Amino acid sequence: MGRFWVWALVYLGAFAGLSMAYHLHLHETPRRVLFAVDSSYPMHSVWSDVRTTLEQWQRNRHYTVFSVVTDKGRVHGWQPQASLQQVQPYAPRNLALLLDAQRHAEYQQADSIVLITNAADAGELELPKRTVLVRLP
Repeated sequence: MGRFWVWALVYLGAFAGLSMAYHLHLHETPRRVLFAVDSSYPMHSVWSDVRTTLEQWQRNRHYTVFSVVTDKGRVHGWQPQASLQQVQPYAPRNLALLLDAQRHAEYQQADSIVLITNAADAGELELPKRTVLVRLP
């Protein structure tokens, strides 16, 4: 019976140690999700859905940081919660400007990009493989 307890303690100790090491690794190198939000005037009718979509994407995503950019500029850099702050939809739609990877360093840093728009022709864009298109009604 003594060998069993020694084995159990060694096994539990190894499991706890590896779990802690993995937790620390994930804490130090979080997953990065970039929200590219279309903030043109046609989005005005679905703007409340944009906030709901951001909340749904953030739910139960541990070890993840978020950044938000619009076609008007960067809303905020990497942080644990994504928010639109005081962004209001206005001006004509320009998805090419929104998806221009040279405008923001977050495009290169992101593990995945979530494009949020209601543009009917958004599916025709050449999106990077790590991009998820969320088309609002």
